[in-house]
Amino acid sequence: MTQRLAEIACGAHSQILGENYIGDQLAKAVDLLDPNLPISQIGRLAIDIGRASRERQGFIASFNYDQIVRDIIADRFQNGELPDRLYISGRVCWVAS
Repeated sequence: MTQRLAEIACGAHSQILGENYIGDQLAKAVDLLDPNLPISQIGRLAIDIGRASRERQGFIASFNYDQIVRDIIADRFQNGELPDRLYISGRVCWVAS
C-alpha cells in the first residue's frame, strides 16, 4: 500500500506525468486523519517518499492542468473574439465567456 501511495504522490500515475496536484490532494486527505491511526502514518510515509522521489529524479511536470487550459484558451481566442466555451481538463474547469 505504501508503494502505491508513493507512486500516486510522485505523479507517476497522473495523466500529466510528474504533476503535483494529486500529491497535494493526497496530503490534504491524510491531514484529515487521526495522526495515531496506522493508515495516517502509512499515508505520510508514502507522501514523503513520493515527494523525495520526484525531487531526486527531477520528475517534475513542466505543465499542470491550469496551464494546459490557459494555453488552449489563449490559442482559441487569440484574435480578440469573445470566449464562449467551457473547458474541463482533469478536475479543473474554466469558463471562457
